[in-house]
Amino acid sequence: MKNRINTKIVIAIVSCSILVSAIVGITSIVKSTSIIKHEATDKLLNMVSSRGNEYTVQTKVENTVKELSGLVLGTIEVSKVKDPSYMNIYEKQLSSLMKSPSPYPPKRYISILTRMS
Repeated sequence: MKNRINTKIVIAIVSCSILVSAIVGITSIVKSTSIIKHEATDKLLNMVSSRGNEYTVQTKVENTVKELSGLVLGTIEVSKVKDPSYMNIYEKQLSSLMKSPSPYPPKRYISILTRMS
């Protein structure tokens, strides 16, 4: 009889231990899954936002360059490009039309654009 009571007590303790372990395990799995999903979502959103900003800046720069090249191509006289006095006058005219698209002076744009043509 004493053996049966000991067996029942051991079975009750082992059952409670297994039950508590299962509850703690399931709870930790659910919580960690939720936290990992939240962290992954935040990280992806930050990456997407960062890439979106990069593409926005790139698009703005491309548009500025297109506008500037259109302005130069529409106003420059190619036959007079090698004349330094014409280029000085042209630079002054162009600088009055530009709205500071970058920190480089207009002379640098003109020299780059004339080398390309």
